[in-house]
Formats: sequence, C-alpha cells, structure tokens
Amino acid sequence: MRARGRAARPSGRSGTEADNSSPIPGVIGDNGVMSDHTARHAPQSPASHPTPLEIRDEVIRLGQALKLANLVEDGADARVVIEAGLVQVNGDPETRRGRQLRHGDIIEFSGEAVKVVPSGR
Repeated sequence: MRARGRAARPSGRSGTEADNSSPIPGVIGDNGVMSDHTARHAPQSPASHPTPLEIRDEVIRLGQALKLANLVEDGADARVVIEAGLVQVNGDPETRRGRQLRHGDIIEFSGEAVKVVPSGR
C-alpha cells in the first residue's frame, strides 16, 4: 500500500535548490527587476485593447450587452454578476442591469473588455 502525502519531485532537481531563473529569459534581470524593454512592452490592461461589440441601435442595456459579447451565458448570470458589482463600465463598477450603453462605452468583466461600436451594416 502506498503512503499518502506529497508527490515525488521530478528527477534532476533537489527540493532544496532555489529556482532564481526567470520563466522568460532576459525579462527579469539578476537584480529581480523587470527590464526597461519589458516594462515598455508589457501587456496592457483589457480596457486598452477591448474587443468591439457591434450593435444595431444607438443603445443597448448592460445585461443584453454581456450576453451578446458572450461574457455570460444568460440573463440570470448577467443579473448575478452585475448586482455583485463585478462589472465595470468605463472603469466604474456598475450594479444596474438596465444601464444603457452607447457607442464608445467599455465594459469590463472577468479579465475581458469589450467596446460598444456601431454595426458595419
């Protein structure tokens, strides 16, 4: 019978070795600080490059927009995440499911960002 507990470590490394290597070589210097090059090219927040969400009309309600953007599965899910304050509109938390969004508004939820834009018709 095998003893329960910790899994065996992969061969080639002892458990006492410190791993000071960066997961991406050349990104973190020996001093543990991110290089200037990396800082300039670091990924931006989701709001800096939002995915376009095309709408036919001038406005769309927040709950509908979350569904259309596939950020939630249905209206019940939209209601829960909005009321919990997990959704931001233009950088501010929004708790009103019926909030009307217009072209240019940015919705952020769960690490994703979408920008309301007119459809290409």
